[in-house]
Amino acid sequence: MASDLTAAGDELMRRFEDLDDPRKPSGRFQYPLQELLLAALCAISAGAEDWVDVSEWGEFKLEWLRRFLPFEQGIASHDTFGRVFAMLDSARFEDCFRGWMTQLCPNLAQQHIAIDGKTLRGS
Repeated sequence: MASDLTAAGDELMRRFEDLDDPRKPSGRFQYPLQELLLAALCAISAGAEDWVDVSEWGEFKLEWLRRFLPFEQGIASHDTFGRVFAMLDSARFEDCFRGWMTQLCPNLAQQHIAIDGKTLRGS
């Protein structure tokens, strides 16, 4: 089971390898981009709605996340998540995310799925 989880985590990270870390020119950062991506994608999949939720979820699930990546510095603050994700190339992130989702759910390829929550809330 653990090897299955590791393989799934490796595949997720491979999908995002082409996403440039916007902080690289400075070279001064404490949290690797892959750790931020993994924590954010997992937290959002689990229902996190903002960066505070993502950071809190990451703290709660830190030992589980360490099954995939080291998280040597722990979980980033909500400010770090917000700052880094604001700097990412959104079009490139979308391409990487779509590639990952297409692999996970091939039957949904090229379909539009609304995930804004209005339908769930009955708005």
